[in-house]
Amino acid sequence: MPRTNPAAPADPAAQRRTGHRAARPGRAGSIGRGAAVTALLVLAAALLAGRAQVRGFEAWLASHVIGLGTAAVTGTEPGRPTFWFMVPPGRIFALEITPEGTVAILVVPFLIATAVLVGMRRPMAGPLAALSVALVLLVVVSQLRILTTAWFVQDMGPGGAFSWGHTLVTALIMVFGVSVTLAAYALIAVRQGTAARS
Repeated sequence: MPRTNPAAPADPAAQRRTGHRAARPGRAGSIGRGAAVTALLVLAAALLAGRAQVRGFEAWLASHVIGLGTAAVTGTEPGRPTFWFMVPPGRIFALEITPEGTVAILVVPFLIATAVLVGMRRPMAGPLAALSVALVLLVVVSQLRILTTAWFVQDMGPGGAFSWGHTLVTALIMVFGVSVTLAAYALIAVRQGTAARS
């Protein structure tokens, strides 16, 4: 003899009489997806609007990275996106994180791309994991570029070494680093999405 669940009416008319409706399984997921897209776009806009704060953080981080990578005395200028380090024989060499050179400019396209992928009803885990990896790689590449400039200045002086190292070598580092970041982002986003659908 078939059994029925007395707590769940079997027909729509009975559901209306009891005042209950069947749940919509995709509604909560759509709300969460929309919230994630909104948060990503707001974060992208905030990065563009708050580039001065990001540049200040990059300068602070660069002073510590250079201190570890060169064993030189380093520091920052309060209230400015500027850091400095000591160059033999006892001179101070200062650099500024420019509005065009901040890592925020590189991060924004990845935030927008992630928002688009999440909004396309793809599994969110893939794009968000790819974004996390891309953010870490971009910061590492940016700081490696600054550290490389410091190495050139430390070894060859602040004259032609700075111009040569800053314009050529660090440009190659950025091109290679951004290329690797793009490849890693695409690979993780696609692989995670394919695994989630299988």
